[in-house]
Amino acid sequence: MAHHSEMMIWTLLRFPGLCLASPNSHRGLTRWAAIRHTAEVRLIRSTIRQGVESACLLPRGVPSQVELVRVAPRRYDSDNLVSAFKPARDGLCEALGFDDRLLGIAGLPEGPRGGQAPVRCLFGQRSAGARVYAVELRLEWADPA
Repeated sequence: MAHHSEMMIWTLLRFPGLCLASPNSHRGLTRWAAIRHTAEVRLIRSTIRQGVESACLLPRGVPSQVELVRVAPRRYDSDNLVSAFKPARDGLCEALGFDDRLLGIAGLPEGPRGGQAPVRCLFGQRSAGARVYAVELRLEWADPA
């Protein structure tokens, strides 16, 4: 779904059934749990990459803002939420063809080289039912006049 306004162009992509694994899910567990976690990370990255590519967003270039929302029955604390989105961020950046170092976390004053990060990145989460999992990705670009 795309929305056009005077200031911004934005796109919302929703990935139902995509469950972001907790970064703590494989710590101290068996080798098989670590293998499962690695497979989940690869699935998240490829699903986001394929979704962004199929939405034909590459010609728009680098967005000015990225908002990632985790939909799940239970909430993560803030550091696990940001960590859980790492494969999604990587897949997004791969699909749009820019380095993930351009993504700055909203609320932090500096980007990767001490200046303002070119792409503002926001993280959120919400509940939508006992067994509902999804990832929502909202991308904003400055409206080309």
